[in-house]
Amino acid sequence: MKKSFKLFVTLAAAAIALIACSKAEISAPVNPDEDGIPVIINTGAPVTMTMMSGTTPYWCDGDAIGVTNGSSDKQNKFNEYSIEAGLTATSATFSGSVASTGTYYAYYPYTSNGVTASGCAKADIPATQNPTATSFDGKADLMVSKSFTVSTTETTTINNLEFARLCAIVKVVLIDGSGTYDLSGEHPASVSLTAASNLVGRVYLDMVNQELGELYYGQSATVNAAYTESTKYLINGSNATYLIVYPQTLAAGSTLTVAAETENYAISKEITVPAGDIDLVGGQVTTLNITLADAHITPSSSGDPLPFDDDMAWANNGASDGTTNIASTVASVSSSMYSSAAYLYKGIGGAKLGSGSYAGSITTKDLDLSGAFYIAIEAGQFNTDTGSILVSIDDDDPVISSNDFSDVLYANVSAGTYTKKSKVTIATSSKRGRIYSVEIASGTYVPSPRINVTSSNPMAVSNENDLHAIEYTISNPSGASISASANVAWIHDFDYSVAGEVSFEVDAQTAGDPARSGNITLSYTGADNVVVVVNQAAGAGGGPSLQYTLTPTAGSDNSYAGSEDIVVDKITWNVTGNATLTPWRLGGKSITNTDRVIYSKTAISANISQIVITNGATSGSITVNSMKVYVCSTAAGAAASTPTNVVASFTPEYVANDDVTINKADDTSWANCYYRIVYNVTVSGSKNKYIEFSEAKFYGTN
Repeated sequence: MKKSFKLFVTLAAAAIALIACSKAEISAPVNPDEDGIPVIINTGAPVTMTMMSGTTPYWCDGDAIGVTNGSSDKQNKFNEYSIEAGLTATSATFSGSVASTGTYYAYYPYTSNGVTASGCAKADIPATQNPTATSFDGKADLMVSKSFTVSTTETTTINNLEFARLCAIVKVVLIDGSGTYDLSGEHPASVSLTAASNLVGRVYLDMVNQELGELYYGQSATVNAAYTESTKYLINGSNATYLIVYPQTLAAGSTLTVAAETENYAISKEITVPAGDIDLVGGQVTTLNITLADAHITPSSSGDPLPFDDDMAWANNGASDGTTNIASTVASVSSSMYSSAAYLYKGIGGAKLGSGSYAGSITTKDLDLSGAFYIAIEAGQFNTDTGSILVSIDDDDPVISSNDFSDVLYANVSAGTYTKKSKVTIATSSKRGRIYSVEIASGTYVPSPRINVTSSNPMAVSNENDLHAIEYTISNPSGASISASANVAWIHDFDYSVAGEVSFEVDAQTAGDPARSGNITLSYTGADNVVVVVNQAAGAGGGPSLQYTLTPTAGSDNSYAGSEDIVVDKITWNVTGNATLTPWRLGGKSITNTDRVIYSKTAISANISQIVITNGATSGSITVNSMKVYVCSTAAGAAASTPTNVVASFTPEYVANDDVTINKADDTSWANCYYRIVYNVTVSGSKNKYIEFSEAKFYGTN
């Protein structure tokens, strides 16, 4: 029968103050074996006292210890559950189970490497450690308890369980020798110590005899401390790096090399062990005061200067996503703009990060991010995958975390936050996402204002003289005022007196006049213009009536080279362009004489005699070489790149922010026909430019 027991552990000197902890939420204790025997254990002072003074050791939430009987290769894992997530405490409770009564030993931290038949844990002193600004890495601190006995099937209390620290601690203090180079204001990103003998590796942790065996696997003569933005310390001659190492004697005459990297300098100093040796004693601290002269300090090399500007042309796979993971070749295919990646694919319009099973990431080369800078990214959702784009620097917490892909994602970072040699990582939080451009530049990113029309667009009005209003909001307002203009005389008298509204008057239709459309262009300094289409009903007894309106409806593909089917009022349309936004955006980047097409896959049953197409705004350096409209008798004919079964074709003049009207020239029936609208465009530049498709109205008879 297994015995369950809980350890209430008070750690008097087993780990130094302020060990960084970041663990998951701890749940209430549960007996691993419902038939087990609860045991409560309180610790006392460690057997080996530390020589560090003025510090208090702590347990951290999520800590785990290993338990064995000292005479078999079986061990049990005990998890701490009594400390709130993210906090520390001088006492803790551990829960687990043992197989039978008898004598037991505990060690910290638990390792999944296992134990030997003689009860020795296969523990690691890591070569890379993660200390805090005031302490060593608690996960590198090997400790073992005195023995305790489980002898009853009833609840047992074990008092004064003691832990001994078995490893030595080296305290490295960097002291500025006041030479040419000024280290004040510098923070180490890493500090390493290299000896003539091995300092770290895997050891047998003998719990019975409370001692360490020889290093036997993964040995290294170098131990390195790695710091993050939240754990780094200021070099001031007092602050120090604490390293856990294997106890030993460093022989007189042997050498020790201390190296460090700061924001602006590379540091390296070799010292010779003086006569009398240096003893690195388990449980004790040995301080190395390293006074630095100019000969030990070198201005560090910088990463590439800003700006870093990538339009992702190297990862653009056109109209389809690639299936080959190019993460291992990212440096070569991107002309060394990136140093590493995971689950990276060429995609529609740019890079695709992640697969159906794994999140993806891409990391830049070294960049000089020591000054004030910004990161601005155009990203997109992959189909229906949910998740965020996460952007982090040097493995710190993300500076960008967003699942809103409707606008540029950006972050402004102040000078001195990062170094002259930092890396930026862009990742997905869940499966797949798209990246269309990355810009990292000096200065501050100021997002452009944006007009958001919140009322209907297009909007329908009656054939009577009346007042109407457009409702709107402004994102990232600049303090400017909105203005409006109409392209037709029957829309007039704009009024802005009500906040968030632009009101206007329409003239009445004359009896017998057909339905008509007009455009209202909203303008705001710094923002792209937005066109609102106003459709007015025909006058009494008017001509051909409105049979169908193609009003752009948001799709799911924001690639300018991708196409998708979108159903609008029971008619299926295939759109090549960014259809996630309305009006639809047709265009791209670095393209010449390229067709961007909208065609119907469902017939319009009415006998159409007039088509009014409303073109919206254009964005920058895009040229519309031609516009063509085809009427086809079959779906396949309208879908073909060179249309077939053509009933009629037209080549109207394209005009931005205006209507194009197509009138049937003869009595040929257009009943049950399909329609193909083609814009041939050229974009000279590495950023997406577009024209807007605002609407198409089809007039005729049933």
